[in-house]
Amino acid sequence: MTLRRKSISDLQDALPSPSGRKQAMARNFSRAALSYDSAAYIQKETAQELAQSIAELSLGAGAEVLEIGCGTGFLGAALAAVLPGANFLFTDISPNMIHQCRLKLAGVLDQAQFAVMDGENLALDRRFDLITGSLSFQWFDNPMETLERLAGLLKGQGVLAFATIGVDSLHEWRSAVSSLGAEYESIIPTFPSAADLASAFPDSSLVVREKSKSVRYDSARDFLDGLKCIGALTTQSGEAILSSGQLRALLRRLDEVDAGNDGFSVTHNILFGQYRRGEIS
Repeated sequence: MTLRRKSISDLQDALPSPSGRKQAMARNFSRAALSYDSAAYIQKETAQELAQSIAELSLGAGAEVLEIGCGTGFLGAALAAVLPGANFLFTDISPNMIHQCRLKLAGVLDQAQFAVMDGENLALDRRFDLITGSLSFQWFDNPMETLERLAGLLKGQGVLAFATIGVDSLHEWRSAVSSLGAEYESIIPTFPSAADLASAFPDSSLVVREKSKSVRYDSARDFLDGLKCIGALTTQSGEAILSSGQLRALLRRLDEVDAGNDGFSVTHNILFGQYRRGEIS
């Protein structure tokens, strides 16, 4: 019996409703869709680096590619140049991000498909040669379990290739926030280590490499403004990140941490993961 491949709209209708945290994330990212590119320095640079590593995979023309968390299309634009002839499905939890991605890729990938989807709750009846995502997997509620599910959507020799935020990221921010007490704990992000990611693949088939990237801002306030511009001011619970009083106290503390220096620096620990189905290292 031949089954009809579901249309994108059919798939979206089948998706479960997002959690309160995910709804807050979607709203934040949608509000930031127009300002995102102006502040997403690390995101753009990381997407380009991830695309270059994908170019070395020799996937071939006609490859079926799924991107999780496409944002405004940094990775999509980079992949268009290195995967000619590929069939792309770009997904994001934010409708406005999907719209911006469409605009960026217009005339470049006119045959691409786009869908508003939560990467942790995909309703897809197809398999892919490549599943990828650049700095989106850190937003998952259950990243290890989701990595396993995504690997299950790969074709026989399919590849899962991604970049995500690692445990040593934003240590300057984390240290300053921790010093202010328990009431600030909700805004301290938790990120996986390379070992955590590898634990999702007990056959040691996930290869992870790490890279540190530093960004210097004129002030701590500029750093927070940058987070707002990319829609990243969401707590673990999806609530408002801080009251105005807490924000003022945090800014004072951040300025004290970097007192005497010209601006405020933050370090990003980027984990690049690659898994090929059927391979054991």
